[in-house]
Amino acid sequence: MSKQRLMEARELMTAKRYDEARAILEGVDSPKAKEWLAQIEREQPRARKRSSEGGSFAGYLVTIFVSILLTVLVIAGLLVATRSSWYKPSGASGVIVQGIPTPTRQPNTAGADATAEATEEATEVPTEEAAPALTGVVQSNQSINVRSGPGTNFQSVKSLLPGTTVEILGQNPDGTWRNIRLSDGTEGWVSTSLLDIAEVEVDAEATAEATVDNTPPPCQGSEAQTWWNGGPTTIYNLARLNVKRFETEQIVAENLPTFVTDVDTLRQQLEQTSHPDCVETIHETFVSILTEIHDAAQAYAENIESGANTSDSFTQLQTATARYAELDTLLEAVSIIKFSTSCEIDDWLVAIWPDFEAAQIIINGYDAATITPQLARPLIFDVRRNGQNISDAEVPECGAIAQSHLVNALSAAEALFQAVYESNTTAIQANQGTMYQELDAFFTEMNRIGFPINRPR
Repeated sequence: MSKQRLMEARELMTAKRYDEARAILEGVDSPKAKEWLAQIEREQPRARKRSSEGGSFAGYLVTIFVSILLTVLVIAGLLVATRSSWYKPSGASGVIVQGIPTPTRQPNTAGADATAEATEEATEVPTEEAAPALTGVVQSNQSINVRSGPGTNFQSVKSLLPGTTVEILGQNPDGTWRNIRLSDGTEGWVSTSLLDIAEVEVDAEATAEATVDNTPPPCQGSEAQTWWNGGPTTIYNLARLNVKRFETEQIVAENLPTFVTDVDTLRQQLEQTSHPDCVETIHETFVSILTEIHDAAQAYAENIESGANTSDSFTQLQTATARYAELDTLLEAVSIIKFSTSCEIDDWLVAIWPDFEAAQIIINGYDAATITPQLARPLIFDVRRNGQNISDAEVPECGAIAQSHLVNALSAAEALFQAVYESNTTAIQANQGTMYQELDAFFTEMNRIGFPINRPR
């Protein structure tokens, strides 16, 4: 409670509302309160306040008299100056007053300089000591939302991971939400209950030096592109395909939990991917986007399951997926080429993705030691249907080879499960090798055309 009252007092001091700040601080028993009371006394002593409130009636009359006298003198001076300017002839070195030339009075520059110095000293404002800054650390078991206003009804503008440190700018009237600023300059609101707030002394020089030191160095040569090709490009493609599936309404209530899990897996893979300092901003933004998509999708799934209103979580999910444009801008800024091909294969991948995912789950789950003829029989029909759907899907010419390898892999899988059902050991070994070979060839071809989507088996 005392910390909150100290913060209120500090805001009042910043606004020069010293009396209100003093009233709060006098009721707080802490060293910081005494220090700030002393600071207020230096900036607005009580004695000055008392003297300004006092004064006799006689003093009041004197003040009025002096004001009138000064006004008369100023008006008289203006009249004299105006009249003099009317009578000054062109080229004359003096001022003519009633026909008598008089020397022009030279300005007293020394006196003017002294007056200027005295005025400067009189108007100089004492430097106020730097106020302690407030910081907060995210205390949560999962990422939290930064919102555009103090309440859950405001739109989410960003997500923060547990342990993230933020700068506290202020709070709402009841102190339940804090206005914060992130390291990238983004401002928003976070629930006070999710922050561990602490007071830190800010050294302006040290902060300036730290800011310079934290500036990421420029990427050298192909450093950024090499990092991108080494893993993030695959994560980018898979995440983007998931987003596109959501936009085309492939993601429905039944497969939404899988969508949530897939996005979370991609985020974890990205977080574990090492990256050069020059792409730190890109990496953080990418992680933040995946985090926001995951959280929004999870909230959407929970609302559907509970029968709650899904409009807010759906809008939040749309907002999160739209942030891909922000990532694309950052990639372009460091000349990262997202795709090394012009093959427009997105639509085909989106169309076949449900069958591809289902078939891949079956293939990856195959275990020769545990599968039985009874288990193999329904799988024959499953992979046959998946293969037929993939074969029937319209594919651009640049993706024809990839489609062929994938269809061949599923044909081999169908033959494999048929062999298991028939207990044909020779056919099992032959078709198992063909299945894996063709599936690897599919991933290799996708890499070759510049759209890697491979993930480890």
